[in-house]
Amino acid sequence: MNVRLDAGFVEAPYVEQAQRFRQWLHEGAKSRILVIEIGAGFNTPSVVRWRMEHLVQQHPGARLIRINPSEPELPEALGERAVALAMGAEQALGLLEQPKLQGAEAKQS
Repeated sequence: MNVRLDAGFVEAPYVEQAQRFRQWLHEGAKSRILVIEIGAGFNTPSVVRWRMEHLVQQHPGARLIRINPSEPELPEALGERAVALAMGAEQALGLLEQPKLQGAEAKQS
């Protein structure tokens, strides 16, 4: 259960999982990482939004796709390593179903 406590969240239930994530990230840091952030706004930006920006800034091979219809802004520091899609998740993910992508997939089969 996610419990909000003052300005933060109770993180105790996630400590072990966070350690595994940090280990995976450390081992995969030399690989390319794609962060797809969906709907993270400014209600509590320190929980997801700022953490994802920081992750991409810290790993040169990382890229960010931010999907948010009302708050798609990106920090200038990410430059061409980030793309904002000012639309809802359903529309953005629906782009994956475009015929061009399906045709490329069929050629690989």
